[in-house]
Amino acid sequence: MVDINLSKAVRSNLSSLQNTASLMAKTSDRLSTGNKVNTALDNPTNFFTASSLNSRAGDLNQLMDSMANGIKTIEAANNGLTAITKNLESMQSTLRQARQDKSFQTQSYTIDSTAIGTTALKNLSFSGGAVGATPVNIALNSLAGSGAATALTGTGANLTNFAGGNLQVNGQTVALTGNSTLQATTLDGAGASFTNFAGGTLSINGSANITIPASQNAVASTLDGSGAVATIDNTNDGDITIDLGGTFNSGNPFTVTVANGDDADAVALAINTAFTNAGGTGTLATNNGGTLELSSASGNGITVADAAGNVSGTAAALGFGAGNTASVDGSPAVVVSAASIKTQIDALSITGLTVGTTGGQLQLSLASGADITLTGTAAASAFGTTPLTSTNGSPAYTATAATIAAEINASNAGAGLTGVTADGTSGQLVFNSAGGSAISVTGGALATSLGFAAGNLSVASTGTAAAVKTVDQLVSDINASNDLKGKIRASNDNGKLRIENLSTQKLELAGIGDGKLNGSNSTGDIAGNSVRSDLSKQFNDLRDTLDKLADDASFNGINLLRGDNLKITFNETGTSAIDIQSKGARAINSSNLEIATSLTAKDLDTDEGIDAFIEQIKGALNSVRSQASAFGSNLSIVQNRQDFTKSMINTLETGAGNLTLADMNQEAANMMALQTRQSLASSTLSMANQADQSVLQLLR
Repeated sequence: MVDINLSKAVRSNLSSLQNTASLMAKTSDRLSTGNKVNTALDNPTNFFTASSLNSRAGDLNQLMDSMANGIKTIEAANNGLTAITKNLESMQSTLRQARQDKSFQTQSYTIDSTAIGTTALKNLSFSGGAVGATPVNIALNSLAGSGAATALTGTGANLTNFAGGNLQVNGQTVALTGNSTLQATTLDGAGASFTNFAGGTLSINGSANITIPASQNAVASTLDGSGAVATIDNTNDGDITIDLGGTFNSGNPFTVTVANGDDADAVALAINTAFTNAGGTGTLATNNGGTLELSSASGNGITVADAAGNVSGTAAALGFGAGNTASVDGSPAVVVSAASIKTQIDALSITGLTVGTTGGQLQLSLASGADITLTGTAAASAFGTTPLTSTNGSPAYTATAATIAAEINASNAGAGLTGVTADGTSGQLVFNSAGGSAISVTGGALATSLGFAAGNLSVASTGTAAAVKTVDQLVSDINASNDLKGKIRASNDNGKLRIENLSTQKLELAGIGDGKLNGSNSTGDIAGNSVRSDLSKQFNDLRDTLDKLADDASFNGINLLRGDNLKITFNETGTSAIDIQSKGARAINSSNLEIATSLTAKDLDTDEGIDAFIEQIKGALNSVRSQASAFGSNLSIVQNRQDFTKSMINTLETGAGNLTLADMNQEAANMMALQTRQSLASSTLSMANQADQSVLQLLR
C-alpha cells in the first residue's frame, strides 16, 4: 500500500521469503506429480515430444494383446497337431498289428473217393471270402480217357494273323512273339501272283520303287508264252488294245472295249466282234471253261498294247505261236507273274539281292542277311497294307504246331511245371497231362487266331486212367489256380486237405458234406479272420477321433486346423503383419490327409492291401509334421516380434520420461533447501520487525 512504508530490511527479507515460497510450491508440485514438465507451459518442446512418444507406446501396447492372443491360437493348433500325430501313430500301430496277425481260419477235409467216383466230373467250389461272388471250381477227379491225346488244332496248324501275345497252358503263361501281322510260307499271292492288286508299288529293302501298272477291279491276265510275260492294262471302263501281226491288218491294231467285271464270255465276244468288224475272219478268242484263249490261226504273233498304243512286245519276243493262249479267270483281278516282277527287280541292279522264281514263286534274299520288306497299297492285296518282312528268304513269322509246342514246353520247364507236355510233330498241336489233370488253354484273341473258340478251352486229360485226385494233387491244383492265389491256401494235413481262408470274410465251399470232400451239392463255410476284422473297427474309431481333435483345437473362435486365417498386426500403422493358415487353406482332417474314409474288414484281407494303408498313414504323418513345422515357424516369428515390441515400448516410454519426469532425489533436496531458506527468511524478517518495534518504544 502506498500509505505503508516498509523499511529496507523488511522489504528485502519479505521479497526473499516470497521467492522461496514460490520455489517451494513448484518443487512440491514436481514431488507430487513426479514430472518436471506437467503442461506445455512448463516446456512446450518436451511436453509435445513426450506426448507423441507416449501415444505410440500406447498403440504398440494395445498390439501386444493381439500378439498374445495369436500366440495362444497357434499353441492351440499345435496342441491339436500333437494329439493328431499320436492318433495317427496309433492308427499305424493298428495296421501293423493287422499285418503281423496270421490267425486265418482253417478246415481240414478227408477225401470220400467212393462218393466222388470217376463216372462224372465232380468239383470243389469256392466262393465268398476274398474269392468273390463268382464260384471257382477245382476238379476232384479225372474221367476215363480213350488213351489217345486230344488234338487242339489251329488254322492249318499254323498261327495266322499273329502279332504277338500270350498263351496259357494249365495256368502257365507261354509268350509267343512275332514281328508281322501276316504269316506265309513264302512270299506269294494267289497262284504265285499278286491277286486283285489295285496299282501301287513294291519297295525292296529301301531301294527304288517298282511300279506295277494296274487298276482296281480291272480284268487282265498273265500272258505267258515260253516264259515271256505280257501285261494287259485296263483302266476302269477303258480299252484293251490287241495288235495282230501277219498278213491280217499287219501293224494296225484294233480296239476292244470291255466293262469292269466282264467275265471271259463277255471279253471273248468283245474281242471277236471287234476282230470281225476289222475285217478278220474266224474266231480269235474263245472261252474254254472260264479261261480266255487267244489264238492266231495263221500262226502270227499277237501283240498286246495299252490304250495309248504303246506296244508291250513283238510276236517273237512274246514267243506266241499257234495255240498259245492268255488266261483270264473271269473275276475282276489283275495278275502279275513272279517272272515279271523278277525282271523289273533285276533291272534295279541292287547289290547283294538275289531274285528267284522257283516253282512260279518269287523268292528274295540278301547276301548281308538283312530283312526284306514288301509293301503294297492295294486295299485288298494278298499281303494287305501292312508290310511283310522276310528274313533273308524266310517267312516273317511261321508259327507251326511244332514251334508253338517247343515254346510251350520250354516255358513249362522254366516255370518248373511238370506233367504237362505239348507236341506238334503230327502237324497238330497236342497237349498231354501225365498227372490226370484237366488242361485249360486260354488266350482270348490269341486263342481265336490259333483256331480255338473265344474264351477258355478246358480239355480233360487223355491217355491216363480215370481216378479220384489225391490230396497232394488237389493241393497243387488249388495253389496253382490264378483265381485262388492269395485268397485260399491249401496244404496236406496228415492225409486231409486243409483249406485256409486268407480273408476276413466267410468262405463258402460247395462239394463237401460231413467234413468230407464228396463233390455233392452240400455246402459249408470257413470263418474269416476275426482279429483283422476287429482291428478294422479300431482303425475307423481312431479315424473319427482324428477329425474330432481337429474340430476342437480352436482358441477365441479361430481354429487353424479347420483352415481359418489368423492375422496378427505388428505395428501401429498396420503395414507390418502376418497371416497364419494351414497349407492350401485346407482343414487338417482324415479326408484331406487322404486316409481311407471307411475301412472295411475285407480291406485287411491281404498283406499288400494293409501295406497300402500303412503308406497312407505315413503320408498323413508327414503332412501333419510338415504343418506342425510351419506353425512352429509362425510361432517363432510372432514371439520374436512380441519381444521386439516390448523393447520398443520401453524405449519410447523411457524417452518420454527423460523429457518430462522429475528427478525426485534432486527435488527432495531442493525442498529441504527451500524450507531452510524459508526458515531463515522468516527469522530475518522477524528481526527486522523487532528493530522497528524498538524505535516505536523510544517514541513512547
